[in-house]
Amino acid sequence: IGIWLLDADGHIFYSNQAAAAIWGEAPLVGPDEYVTYKAWKYQTDEPLKNEDWAASRVRVSGKPFLDDLLRIERFNGEMGVVLN
Repeated sequence: IGIWLLDADGHIFYSNQAAAAIWGEAPLVGPDEYVTYKAWKYQTDEPLKNEDWAASRVRVSGKPFLDDLLRIERFNGEMGVVLN
């Protein structure tokens, strides 16, 4: 399971080895840069915006989310599928 730790402002400050296996060498970014991670909603092929990522939705609502199936482009260019 890929794990990212974020501070209260939404900046990613840690990712585990599983996260690296999912995304490749992924940058640690803040909430305005989540789109650095390229992803599309699996059912509609709509690209994710900064506010669509689970981390952004948790910051706004205070509730956890794990409900979006996404197609992703890893940082090495390979494609994959994840649950956001």
